Amino acid sequence: MSTELGQNSYAPTLYLRPAELQGVNELPEDEKDRLSPIFCLKPWTSAKLLQSALDKIEEVYPDRSYFLDIDPFYAVEDIKRPAQEEFRQLIDDEDNNQSWVDLFDAHGNAHPCLQVKHRKISAISNQIKQFTDLEKIFLIRI
Repeated sequence: MSTELGQNSYAPTLYLRPAELQGVNELPEDEKDRLSPIFCLKPWTSAKLLQSALDKIEEVYPDRSYFLDIDPFYAVEDIKRPAQEEFRQLIDDEDNNQSWVDLFDAHGNAHPCLQVKHRKISAISNQIKQFTDLEKIFLIRI
């Protein structure tokens, strides 16, 4: 059984590269229990929906809590798949990051990293209030 999220001493940042996820998958269960990984969300390779990336995380790190952030290096330049449009909605703070907040309703093991870079104060406040209301532990990456 894993210790409480955030209490672990090792919090690797993983960018959803196939090799990184394979490495997590191959870790012994007791090693996985000692992690508080931060997965940086982006559309999974050629997947149609963004949900595929979340499914991959759950596949390699099942039944454990983890932090979820938005991949800061993934740029959507030309939308060719619905997953890219879904990703674009997550990074758009015009809705006070409500799309980001809503993502966590369906993913009980995922805990958010607040989106603060280039965000309006209202978007940051909205995230803090709603994640607190949802009783979600959240992380602020600086």
